[in-house]
Amino acid sequence: FEGGHIQGALNLYRKEDIKRFYQRIHEQSAGANSTNGGRRAVIFHCEFSQLRGPTLCKYFRSLDRAANGSRYPLLDIEEVHVMRGGYRTFFANESFRKYCKPCGYINMREERFKQQLEERKQYLVPCL
Repeated sequence: FEGGHIQGALNLYRKEDIKRFYQRIHEQSAGANSTNGGRRAVIFHCEFSQLRGPTLCKYFRSLDRAANGSRYPLLDIEEVHVMRGGYRTFFANESFRKYCKPCGYINMREERFKQQLEERKQYLVPCL
């Protein structure tokens, strides 16, 4: 996140953080008319969108499905996506760089971020 991120993005990498984020959305959706035309999307990504982003995306969707089981197929968030190629690909597109804060890209395996990467791997949640 410190090596560059998309403006307005949230840095959520722990199961508890994803759950709190979902609960906020779920509470806001309670009693809302699902036909109001206001569709919302949540987009997950990490550097490459190969492990962390997809794993947390699946976990988020599982929370939504569980909370809305009695209303199937309705969901609080109709669209949940994983950004293809992750932040690396997003930043590589020069026309998207204006949305990056700070405007930079540092590989997660860079020496100064290695410890942070290892610490955050422990928070990955396997999803079935």
